[in-house]
Amino acid sequence: SGYSEEQAQEALEWSDGATSGLRVRMPSDILDLVAPKALSLLGLSHRNYRFKEELYYRPDRATVIVRDATVVRYREGEGVAPHVDGKDATLLVYLNTCRGGGHTVFPEDGLAFPPRQGG
Repeated sequence: SGYSEEQAQEALEWSDGATSGLRVRMPSDILDLVAPKALSLLGLSHRNYRFKEELYYRPDRATVIVRDATVVRYREGEGVAPHVDGKDATLLVYLNTCRGGGHTVFPEDGLAFPPRQGG
């Protein structure tokens, strides 16, 4: 997982009792509206996209594969324990600004980003 035993134990203690939000798979018609903007944010507006969930799909060089496109609603006190996604890229877009907490943290890089609407 990339975490030491001590870090894994800390994550378990941190998440005690916390739920990880309501997750909803993004419907393909919504994905069709969002994907071009997401590709633009990533500097990939010249690429096509395909929404694929199967284990193996061989794209061509001009296509970005979108997997696990979900919208998550976190309520106060909810969150996720530190983890590694193990994906090529993860794009987070906040739909609103939180009053406190809610940072996305990259501890190995010493970075933390507060939630800002549209950020």
